[in-house]
Amino acid sequence: MIRFVRSSLALRKFRKSADKEVDLSELIPVFLKNGKSGVDYQYRAFLAHGRDIREFYFDAPYRIILECRRNKILDWTWIPIACVSFDKGLVNSICIKQIQGPSYADPEDKDMRIAALAEIKWERLLVRIVCEWAKANGIRRVELISCKKSSWYRDYRHQQMFIRYDVTARRMGFQKSKKEEGIYELNISDLKPLVKA
Repeated sequence: MIRFVRSSLALRKFRKSADKEVDLSELIPVFLKNGKSGVDYQYRAFLAHGRDIREFYFDAPYRIILECRRNKILDWTWIPIACVSFDKGLVNSICIKQIQGPSYADPEDKDMRIAALAEIKWERLLVRIVCEWAKANGIRRVELISCKKSSWYRDYRHQQMFIRYDVTARRMGFQKSKKEEGIYELNISDLKPLVKA
């Protein structure tokens, strides 16, 4: 049985564990795209709070950063390639307000970032990491905004934002909220077990 806690208590715990690495060993095989082996890149993710990373413009204070490096180069440094950010939602919930690849990147790393993201279903991976964190920390529900609620939608109305937010939410089992327009929600008790494709 899951014991639920107030989201503010869980978020306080998140702040204290900022910079902690997330275990991706069970997640990466599930979110590899069809036909991809996952041998070209290593991936890691970590919790971040209040820390700016030049590749991203953050929309919320609680963040999970996805990084990669090439497998065949031992000395290669980790490079940020995507992030998800969230904040406190409605009662006993958190709300994902951003799913983003890098806004700008060093031209030397740009091709590698694109290739590394092409290997995995990174949007779903990041949302799943948030859901797993919420479950482990007793949060009852995860919300995800529709692309139209994004502060960037007015400037960048394109199909990619709809796919990144709305389609990702639907594919992961989120339902449209009856309480607030433009919000998808998933009760943690409805979180489906991981199944390798």
